[in-house]
Amino acid sequence: MNFSPALVMVVCAIIIAGLEKIYSKYYADKAPKIIVVSPEEFLAKLTQQKEEVKKNDSDNDNKSDS
Repeated sequence: MNFSPALVMVVCAIIIAGLEKIYSKYYADKAPKIIVVSPEEFLAKLTQQKEEVKKNDSDNDNKSDS
């Protein structure tokens, strides 16, 4: 079975086009976003999230005690 290189290239192009459509339809919105922050901003955000978690934990503890 010898396939001509042109036929193989056409088949590969069709497969790539199909994969691009599938990616754009299902996965493009879920692609990870790269965010660049300074170390100070990162630490501020981290402490803010820790405070929110502590607050939510204390709220949940108070609700379960009732």
